[in-house]
Amino acid sequence: MNKKIAEITGMIIPEISFGKKEFLRHEGGNTAVLSLKQVKEMDSYQITLEQAGFEKREEHCFGTARFVTYVKNGDMVLLSFYPSIGQIRLVAEPESLEYQDKRREDCTTSLFTQIDLEDFGLSDVIRLSDGRFIILDGGYDFDVDEEKLFRCLKEQSPFETPVIALWIMTHPHNDHYPVFFGFWERYGKEVEIQGFLYNFPDGVEDLLEVVPADEVEGLNRFHNLVQSLKIPYYRAHTGQVYQVSNARIEVLSSPDDTFFDEVIDHNIMSLILKVNIEGQTLLLPGDGYFDFSRLPERYGTYLKSDILQVPHHGFYGGTAEGYRLIDPDVVIVPVSEHNFYYMTDIYRPYNQALVYDNHVKELRTGTKEPCTLELPYSYKENGKKMLFDKIEQSRREMGATSWVFTDMTLEDCVFETINMTAHSTEISVFLYFEDRSQYVSHIKYHAQDRRVTKTDFSKEEDLDGDALYYNPDSLAKKGIPQGARFAVHFSSKVPVIITGKKVPTYHY
Repeated sequence: MNKKIAEITGMIIPEISFGKKEFLRHEGGNTAVLSLKQVKEMDSYQITLEQAGFEKREEHCFGTARFVTYVKNGDMVLLSFYPSIGQIRLVAEPESLEYQDKRREDCTTSLFTQIDLEDFGLSDVIRLSDGRFIILDGGYDFDVDEEKLFRCLKEQSPFETPVIALWIMTHPHNDHYPVFFGFWERYGKEVEIQGFLYNFPDGVEDLLEVVPADEVEGLNRFHNLVQSLKIPYYRAHTGQVYQVSNARIEVLSSPDDTFFDEVIDHNIMSLILKVNIEGQTLLLPGDGYFDFSRLPERYGTYLKSDILQVPHHGFYGGTAEGYRLIDPDVVIVPVSEHNFYYMTDIYRPYNQALVYDNHVKELRTGTKEPCTLELPYSYKENGKKMLFDKIEQSRREMGATSWVFTDMTLEDCVFETINMTAHSTEISVFLYFEDRSQYVSHIKYHAQDRRVTKTDFSKEEDLDGDALYYNPDSLAKKGIPQGARFAVHFSSKVPVIITGKKVPTYHY
């Protein structure tokens, strides 16, 4: 293992003689990451490092997880120990740049702003107590998004020239980092940038397997631009802490943890950050996935945060268990109100768990204006009611989950189902007759997302074949008696609109 680390980094470090190797990979640049499982402690290896001349620089605990940084002649070794899963990660990085904050005197209040974007993406601005800023991502390379970001900085800055203490790029996805190209070209001379924090793959043979080929050119362009600006760039690693003015930034997950899993989506390489500012904690997961980063297993109740920005715009990434542990009072969703309430997010099971099974007091979406919270933030007293009112309103506007038609005959069995959400759904159909013995249940068909589905539930080919034999009351076993009149009840998990030859008697 040491030989491979030396090949990647040029560093000579002591051999680890315990644990079972999971992987040893080239992360990018000259950085190597070694993962070991079935580990009970790392104290003995720390002693070995110190005997080899490495000096302990930092030590942090995130719950039961422990992180220790050692340096020697500018080279860094970062050890991460997760007792809950018996795992050690070792990051070896030569000529590692140590962060030095350029804090000024406090002069203003702290703010968190989620900027509304032209399209999907993420653009967060944190104003620090000394008047400088932290930026997370920024969005696509759209003129309007560049303008919104610059306008936010100018309006909130107590100085003539806005100062960006740290520009953090969570991951290499086109709706997150490319805004910097146009922003720098248009406004570079009107702002001061003191540092960048990110961990993008570069110089890795496996890169094209993780990042689409058409995006690799953009990544190379970004790397080259940052290097040409001679602005300090810090490679973010899990377990690091960055103290930027009054903000403490903890890196809970980085490509150290996710780049070499079975990557099907390079969103999982996203940084996941926990920020403590003015006595409040904000969990900012970018597009990270809780399951790939093993967040609940590694950190448990340490994930508890006052404010949560949901991962990956609410589309994917969250888990019910992760949200239970975070247990936020305030939830911020980096997506439009339409997409959260009407199209996508509210119908995903983990988002429903977040909203209904936790103690969320207020939920804010990316509306047509920036969402700005003064920190520390006090949630609105009626925020919970506003949330549920909005959910109820959106469900009514998208249709209903139950539809009832009466005085039906076999000739009336053709229906159209309009599903305006981004979720395909299963429709269950129940038939009621005057004679209880003729009852038919569990007719099923699927209504595909964002389209019209035409169904004749008297024809088996239009229905779910498995459901035809679901129970003794199923359609295939009972049939529909000729000439019989009956009522029909449609039930779905998402709101739909159902029309037929007759007007519905009732829907809710």
